[in-house]
Amino acid sequence: MNEDSLHSITFEEIERGKGFASPLPRTSDDEYPLPAWYRSVRSKPLRDFTIEDLCRSCRENIHLEHIVPLCLSKLAKEPMSGELYDGELLVALRSVPTSYWANNSDQRTRLVKIIEGAIESMDEQDLQNEMDAFLVFLSPHAK
Repeated sequence: MNEDSLHSITFEEIERGKGFASPLPRTSDDEYPLPAWYRSVRSKPLRDFTIEDLCRSCRENIHLEHIVPLCLSKLAKEPMSGELYDGELLVALRSVPTSYWANNSDQRTRLVKIIEGAIESMDEQDLQNEMDAFLVFLSPHAK
């Protein structure tokens, strides 16, 4: 699958490909925020996801095989991407399980290069410290 078709896919199409063909049942107006958000983005092409949509997908570990490459594309253009604060997307990628990075070493290497290129220009010391720790976590020798 090329990058353009990867970005044009929707969560709904991903689900169908995994054998989940039935639509999500409607719920009441007092629906919890996470299901409401998921329902709102389910038919949206990934290329139209906001930074916050990408962050939430990472934090909730939703369809990472499609979301992480898109995050890396966004970060390659703007390493400090975020809606709530600068670097939010980098921080959200910390929620991605170790097993994902172990199984996708090319993406891990790409992320390490993005962080290393951005870390010196980070204004917030806390963010810089968090990214230093993330680099250690991403190290192929880390357990």
